[in-house]
Amino acid sequence: MTTTTAAATTIPFFPPDLFEDDRDLLLDTVREVATDPAQRFILGERTARFEELLRTDLGAGDVIACGSGTTALTLILRAAGITAGDEVIVPAFGCAPLANTVLGVGATPVFADVDPHTLVIDPDAAEALITPAPRR
Repeated sequence: MTTTTAAATTIPFFPPDLFEDDRDLLLDTVREVATDPAQRFILGERTARFEELLRTDLGAGDVIACGSGTTALTLILRAAGITAGDEVIVPAFGCAPLANTVLGVGATPVFADVDPHTLVIDPDAAEALITPAPRR
């Protein structure tokens, strides 16, 4: 009996040449920002200018730059007043911080199915999970 093994095909997260044309500019910008004595990890003059640019472009009342997506999710939940006893619908397929940040503010994640073709939360599945649970 002969067995054949199909060669594994790896699909890169980004095409290998995606940033090639901008590589030097990207590296120079990272170096310039990282070595600027007025800049901090997520604070400083450059961050303030970035937040102001976003505020203006988006017409937003306020913009807060975060050091991570997890921090951003936590800020969103806090700003929405989500606390212990609340339920938050999250996609059943996604990264751990989607549910973990809900737990971190004391609320309960409720998992909704995702669309098998788009792999994002199915709006009908999410809507079916909405309950009349009281909000504080």
